[in-house]
Amino acid sequence: MFETRSVIWVGLAIAALVCVASCHPQTPGRSPADREGPEFALAPAEREELVAAVLAELDGKYVFPEVASKNHPVLAKRWADDAMNRTTSSRTIMARMNADLQELFNDKHVRLLPVNAIPEAMLRDAEEATPGELAEMAKIEAREHFGIARTEIREGNIGYLELVHFPYAKLPGTEQAISESMGVIRDTRALIVDLRNNHGGDGDTVTLYMSYLFDKSTLLSESYDRLTGKTTPDRTRTEVRGHKYGEKRPLWVLTSSATFSGGEAFAYASQTLQRGTIVGEKTGGGGHYNKVVKVGRHFLLSVAVGMTKSPITHTNWDGVGVTPDVATSADEALDAAMMLARKTMRDAK
Repeated sequence: MFETRSVIWVGLAIAALVCVASCHPQTPGRSPADREGPEFALAPAEREELVAAVLAELDGKYVFPEVASKNHPVLAKRWADDAMNRTTSSRTIMARMNADLQELFNDKHVRLLPVNAIPEAMLRDAEEATPGELAEMAKIEAREHFGIARTEIREGNIGYLELVHFPYAKLPGTEQAISESMGVIRDTRALIVDLRNNHGGDGDTVTLYMSYLFDKSTLLSESYDRLTGKTTPDRTRTEVRGHKYGEKRPLWVLTSSATFSGGEAFAYASQTLQRGTIVGEKTGGGGHYNKVVKVGRHFLLSVAVGMTKSPITHTNWDGVGVTPDVATSADEALDAAMMLARKTMRDAK
């Protein structure tokens, strides 16, 4: 989500479900069993309700309506066949529907989820949420340090910032947490941003972080939203809380095959605008952004509602991922970036 958008980037299952979908992918207390959902018998009427709701949401919200329209009759036929009619297992039905959705849409932001995959407070868009709901979201995020796993100064006065997700920018505490973390590394000679375990979050927060890394307002992308029909420019802020890091000091961004969605947005903007060097693995390839809606009593649907385009490449990373400038395994990415940073510091003397 960028600047005026109220939907969120969501880290979805990729690489054989390495990443797990949720508004905030590192939501505490979510075990693998939680993410698969409880096993229960789904009555035929409930299954039919689920199918109808999923098809309606895709028709009404998917970013490319012609794709949803083309896929609708195929999905309706598959989900009414004898095999589906004989199935009552909730997990089997969800797995079958997800396999069909991925085959036809080939979009990692389109996925069925169990209703307990996301806390109720986080289902609402930040702009629509009540103060009480925002406060509840903030409590959950505070337990996860607003997605900031580590902030430290490493040998050679090199800053290190590990971000595991991007919380809602408008939550109480988000901007303060970001300002404090950027304050720690404010006087370092170079910066490494670690996104190897980052599966997404709020695009406005991606923009906020990027705002610290550019001296002036910079166009990161343009975003089309089907729900509003509008195309919105995504620009960094001219002013931030605390002090900007600026664009003169070198930046390295660490990625893995699990880096997804909002994490990829950060890496792609850093690369295309030549602000930073990407080190690690090609990312997951989720270039759309999504909204999560309830479908039936027991399930949620993540549906891609928008897309972005870089002002440099006039495209994005959907389906292809962000290709690193320096390719290495995820496990070796930090060491590789540190070696590059030390060399850059030596050469600068």
